Amino acid sequence: MNVRSGARCDGNGTVSAREFVTAYRRPEFLERTAVPFEVAVLEMSDEDGDGKVSVTEWLAWQQAKGLPAQEALAEFMEIDVDGDGHLERSEYTRYLETRYTS
Repeated sequence: MNVRSGARCDGNGTVSAREFVTAYRRPEFLERTAVPFEVAVLEMSDEDGDGKVSVTEWLAWQQAKGLPAQEALAEFMEIDVDGDGHLERSEYTRYLETRYTS
């Protein structure tokens, strides 16, 4: 067995459920892996490149993932704590940290 990033893995190039759970339970997983990944995906939905994700951009992304529009809109409103109609990296990061740790 190989050891990569402190998690035991078998080196077969795939991540088994056991390997994922082992990595997920590590304290640094949230900060180093989960949040950066999700923020990167969010930033890809910023179609106009203004550094913020509008409700229209959010809905397009969420509906492409199969989330019903009403659920996606409710989630957007929960994340958009300042109510400006845009999601910024900091808002989304706070939301993710709360979601992953609750």
